[in-house]
Formats: sequence, structure tokens, C-alpha cells
Amino acid sequence: MKRKITQLFLVFICSLGASSHVFSAEPPIASAVGVIRSLDYGANTMIVNGTRYRVAIDVQVDLGAGHGAFTMLQDGWSIEFDYTVYSAVEREIVRVRRIPANFVIEEA
Repeated sequence: MKRKITQLFLVFICSLGASSHVFSAEPPIASAVGVIRSLDYGANTMIVNGTRYRVAIDVQVDLGAGHGAFTMLQDGWSIEFDYTVYSAVEREIVRVRRIPANFVIEEA
């Protein structure tokens, strides 16, 4: 009986390891689309649709014709981006993809 309980316990522990997101220390990643309203290259921040985001030092930037850098982004561009949520007021962009100019994003 004791051996059976031990086996069940091990199966339970292994199943928790398989679903590592349950105990993950990694903060959640979210995605959004928006229009760049302001860029501060010195502070590594940008405002998209009225929300300020910190930009990761190693942010992945896709300009459509190839990879780029944070400093190549421009005000008024429509973007799709992924960001890490650290708290209700602390968010960091980790990936940016420029949306072609012929696509229109409607802001709520």
C-alpha cells in the first residue's frame, strides 16, 4: 500500500513538472496592436495608444522587409507587439512587427 501511494505521489509530481506554466516564475506575455504615439530612444520607452511601455534592450524588431532596431521605429506607425506584464503599471515590449501602412487600426 505504501509503495502504491509513493508511486501515485511521483506520478502527481511528474505531471506538475509537465505543466510547468502552473509554477512558472516567468511573467505572462501579452500581445496587442496599436499606433506609436511617442518614442523615447534614450529611456527605451514608447507610448502606444496612450500606454507607456518599457522596451527590452534586446527587443526583436521586424520592419516587414527585414529585421531592424528600436531606433528605426517612427511615430505614427501601426505595430503589432508582444510584451511582458510585470505588474499593472510595468510592461516591457519584447517583440515589435510593423503593420503595413495600407492597414488601418481602429482605436477604442
